[in-house]
Amino acid sequence: MNILRRFRLFALLACSGLALAACGGGSSGSSTPVTPTLSSISVAASPTSLTPPETSTLTVTGTYSDGSTQNVTSTSTFASSASGVATVSSAGIVTAVAAGSATITATNGSATATVAITVSAPVPTLSSVAVTPATVNLLFGATQQLTLTGTYSDSSTQDLTANATFSVVTNAGVTVSAGGLVTAGSVAGSAIVTATDTVSGKSANAAVTVSAPPPPVLMSMEVAPANPTVAVGATQQLTVTGHYSDSSSKDLTTTVGYLSSDTTVASVSAGGLVTAAHSGITTVTASLGAVSAQSTINVPVPAATYTIANFNESGVTYSFAAFGGGSGTTTSTGVPAGGPAGPLVASVTKPQVGAQCYAGATIAIGYNNSIPQVPFSATATTVTAVVYAPVAGVDFKLKFEDANDPTHTVETDVVVPTTGWQTLTFDMSKQAPGTAALNPAYTFNKMSVFPDFTCGNSGAAPAADETFFVGPITFIGASAPSAPALSAPPPPAAPTALAATPSHPSANVLSLYNSSGVYTDQTGTNFNPFGDSLSVSQVSIGAGSQKVWEYASMNYQGWQFATIDITSYTTMHVDVWTPDTTQFGVILVNGPTNQVQGQVNFNATTTPAITKGAWVSLDIPLSSFTGSGLQGTTSIYQLLFIDNVGGNQNGTFYIDNVYFWK
Repeated sequence: MNILRRFRLFALLACSGLALAACGGGSSGSSTPVTPTLSSISVAASPTSLTPPETSTLTVTGTYSDGSTQNVTSTSTFASSASGVATVSSAGIVTAVAAGSATITATNGSATATVAITVSAPVPTLSSVAVTPATVNLLFGATQQLTLTGTYSDSSTQDLTANATFSVVTNAGVTVSAGGLVTAGSVAGSAIVTATDTVSGKSANAAVTVSAPPPPVLMSMEVAPANPTVAVGATQQLTVTGHYSDSSSKDLTTTVGYLSSDTTVASVSAGGLVTAAHSGITTVTASLGAVSAQSTINVPVPAATYTIANFNESGVTYSFAAFGGGSGTTTSTGVPAGGPAGPLVASVTKPQVGAQCYAGATIAIGYNNSIPQVPFSATATTVTAVVYAPVAGVDFKLKFEDANDPTHTVETDVVVPTTGWQTLTFDMSKQAPGTAALNPAYTFNKMSVFPDFTCGNSGAAPAADETFFVGPITFIGASAPSAPALSAPPPPAAPTALAATPSHPSANVLSLYNSSGVYTDQTGTNFNPFGDSLSVSQVSIGAGSQKVWEYASMNYQGWQFATIDITSYTTMHVDVWTPDTTQFGVILVNGPTNQVQGQVNFNATTTPAITKGAWVSLDIPLSSFTGSGLQGTTSIYQLLFIDNVGGNQNGTFYIDNVYFWK
């Protein structure tokens, strides 16, 4: 209960009791009422969200100490936290200025209250529309795209073409599409095209003028080819194209005049046909009125040619090393008509069954599948081949390489244009994908052909056996090869005398092989069970009948024999003679199960040293083998001779007197 009400209750009780007389209406006693005071205020805005220049009215309500409320707007003052967003008048009228947020504060006495005002940007309205271009000048048949652009109340613009309709108000053979593309007819005149925005109904016009085009003017010409190379005695047809002011082009080959600057090099006909007469350079000028164009004709010195293979040279025999399941030979039988004079041509067959896609043949006349060296250079890279093809549209690959270095190679291919006899031109400077570029510094003296390299147009096996016939193969740009085909090297030197006769007592020797017969060799030894020697044989040395083992071009060579126990022996003896290397190694293998081996190597600097052209006696302590990996000597069953100690020289070796001694 508040103080005022308590006071009134007390007065009432007093007047009803002992002091009743005094509380009467007499003038001798009276009381003054208490006036309620303002406790707080609240402020409300209607509305709180505005768009410039909208306004909102504020209402301030005061709450008094006796709980009563009253509108106190007229006695309140107001302030805006962001007058750039919204302002407020002394009467409490809020006006939106710009997008943003503002807090309005109302004050009455010591009481304050706030209200938040949100101002949103106004939605722009379409003010006007315009067509661009507003003025259109078209020649007969030309077109112009119109655009309808709207300008809004906030000065922004928008393309309204998609929502516009277009119509021709006055017509001079002018049409307009639904999308605003104006097309001129073939009648000169004027037209008005109207564009209307279907949403707002606003419209604008474009003035269209249609005129007849002026006659096109020849602006330039070009002669093709511009820089041809024409061989002596050959011809080249020139083509002249004129370009006009209306962007059109016209063939003027038979209209222009022609002039050759040097007719001794090449002449030119009235129709533009150039005929080369002599090596040199001449300029052919084509003219029409004041416009001209030129073509520079290069007539080179006739290139010499070198026939790599024509298969008919007297005393020359061609060999064919086939690969990939193919086959090759020279023949005069079954050769299709219309080919070279022959009678011999090369025949290369790719069988339907059993041949790889790369099947072909290496064509050679010399040692190591070689041919005379082809003298490629930076400017001489072309090879031609006269070929009979049973199918068209397939790849025919030609490859050259160094007969002694297969890493030096170049290859390219030609798509056979038709069936029957034809001349294929191979530019070896244009390599097949993924292959090495032509390096003229390399030696190219080996040649291979790969007919139908990709197994037909579909990449599948051929439908039947395919036989390609190949006539002369010619290099363009030289009259002779750089070097002849390789000749087989002379056989390596061989020893003329035997190694020294062994002198160890027979009782102390276990022999695997000795030519002298001083010792009885262990029986059952296989002297060529494995290895890669070019040849293996026993050869007689000198005038006697004693034979030693010869291993030609050996990388490694094995011997195998019945298992022997050599634990009671201390040394292995080998006599070796080589004409071409200074390295040699020996391996002993313990087995045959759980094989382990030890290896001892010799060269020109070891003791003893390997010397070319002399017998070298090697007495190798067995401890040298066990020290290099050999575990145990109770079951030795293999030994290997090797030459690849520190390299791979593939030398030739003569072996004698292989035994163990103690």
